[in-house]
Amino acid sequence: MNSRNSCTSFRSRRATGVLTATAAAIGLLASAGSSQAADGDDQGVFTPSGYSAYLEEQATKDPEAKEALEGFQKLSSEDQKKFLNYLTDPKIVSDLIGEKESSVPEIPEGATSASTSTKINSDVTLVSEVRESVSASAAGGRDRKATYNEYSKVFGIKVTKMSVWVRYHSKRGSVTKVYNSGSAKKNFNPGVVLKAENARPWVASGKAHAETVWEGHLTALGGFVQIDKIQHITAKWDGSHKGTLKNA
Repeated sequence: MNSRNSCTSFRSRRATGVLTATAAAIGLLASAGSSQAADGDDQGVFTPSGYSAYLEEQATKDPEAKEALEGFQKLSSEDQKKFLNYLTDPKIVSDLIGEKESSVPEIPEGATSASTSTKINSDVTLVSEVRESVSASAAGGRDRKATYNEYSKVFGIKVTKMSVWVRYHSKRGSVTKVYNSGSAKKNFNPGVVLKAENARPWVASGKAHAETVWEGHLTALGGFVQIDKIQHITAKWDGSHKGTLKNA
């Protein structure tokens, strides 16, 4: 049975909204309507003091949240407010939403990573990246791990990062087997909830494949939205890779 079927039921659900051109962009789609919550907590978290407190709590279990906190606190008061406005600004949301695909180039020979970036404006950047690690195998050939990342940066601070990875073995000009695969996320936008459904890795046309279906729940532009995206990585025997992100 093709391992891709493990995601079929999850994929087949029609998304009730559209994710941005890059998965990381959902880190910018915070709730415009969340301030209507009865206890007012959502509204408070999008103030400089509220967001700092949110990151402080996250930092107790995530070192990257500490980096985000330090970066946020270094911003001027004006830029802190601007940063938070980007998380909820309908103009930013509308600029990002679209039936587009994101992709990264293959890693050049002799390199361990490749990336592309898209400027939304002078302060907001979306980045697509592929990274590789490799080691010799006792059985001959090479054991490799390829990771495909999508993330957003506001004032140079990473807001949301989504990753899919695959470990595989290559020998004599072909991928001979895959070991395992998985996904990971970093999300420092309190208005977004992410869930992942991972397919088992597989070999096709002499290449290793892995993919994750991301389900995002957010209340963008005043209404509840569910979005689905498929993040896919393809890895060749020689260590070159390609990542794509498509609407589910």
